[in-house]
Amino acid sequence: MYDLIIIGAGPAGATLARLVNKNYKVLVIEKRSLRKLDSNNKVNKPCGGLIAPDAQRLLGEMGLGVPKKVLVGPQVFSVRSIDIKTGKQKFYQRHYINIDREKFDQYLVSLIPNQVRILEKAILRKIQPGKKNIEVFYQQDRELKRVRTRKVIGADGANSLTRKILYPGEDVSRYLYFSIQEIFSAKKVLPYFTVLFDEQTTDYYSWIIPKEKQLLIGSAIDDMLNARAKFEQFLKRVKKLGLGIGQKRASQGAFIYRPTELKSINTGRNDVVLVGEAAGFISPSSAEGLSFAFLSALALAKAMEKDFDNALGDYNSNCGKLIFKIIIKNWKKMFMFRPWLRNWIMATGLKSMKVDD
Repeated sequence: MYDLIIIGAGPAGATLARLVNKNYKVLVIEKRSLRKLDSNNKVNKPCGGLIAPDAQRLLGEMGLGVPKKVLVGPQVFSVRSIDIKTGKQKFYQRHYINIDREKFDQYLVSLIPNQVRILEKAILRKIQPGKKNIEVFYQQDRELKRVRTRKVIGADGANSLTRKILYPGEDVSRYLYFSIQEIFSAKKVLPYFTVLFDEQTTDYYSWIIPKEKQLLIGSAIDDMLNARAKFEQFLKRVKKLGLGIGQKRASQGAFIYRPTELKSINTGRNDVVLVGEAAGFISPSSAEGLSFAFLSALALAKAMEKDFDNALGDYNSNCGKLIFKIIIKNWKKMFMFRPWLRNWIMATGLKSMKVDD
């Protein structure tokens, strides 16, 4: 019998497992293998692997740094914004820490105390609440197993199975984007993070991120049925920009959540609680999720420290800062994703910088 079972060992789940009271019996269920390098691991989410300033600040406040083995060159100090339709482009100062995302997740998992049990390559199948406890069914090594717990924490990302089980009738399809990211060899190193706006592909945004001698090229697309076709056409337009894109080496795909309305956020009910992107905590303007993952994990850890049995109420109160951030980001996205307004701002050169390209 566990006090707490955490579904997912990404940044939200790993942070919560590290911060939760050491007297609790905790189990983490994770579908990847993160405690050691595994050549068979597949990164399920096509994350660009950039730590934005908000997440950097939170790492600092938690007394954490980023190990050298996690870093990937080049470190980037500017964002290049390109509107593919008009050809307008501007550079803006912004500092990101460029990382290998899987190694970063491994680092966060390595900080989890030894008394926390971690099940790797295990997949959640069912959650069944009872009068006194909750039964959790998971599959590992082709065997279906069952454990009992007082609370379940869903930290399993955008397409959260925990959330689907908890709310079987909830329709979040309008908040889901399908993210496709492909890895290419780079003919030249791009010293900046490139944001691309292409209305033919998506009403969100696309990106190019340098990783040593490789480029990550991706797009978050709301048209699920035609996502692959739209992405292929998008690539053709991008290659015409002359950015030194070489041969394709890999392709990844996953869902991204975009909380464009406050009702898209759901923190759970009773003793099944949602954190991070599973709850809808992610930036609707940039899809930055690390800071939201850390903040939601911190909010829940504080709530459980105060009153474990009735933590959901305090957790909701503690999430006020997160809700406010999402309101601000939704306001910001109006300027970013309305073509006429975005192009007017780019034309003014507001807050842009000159770069010798």
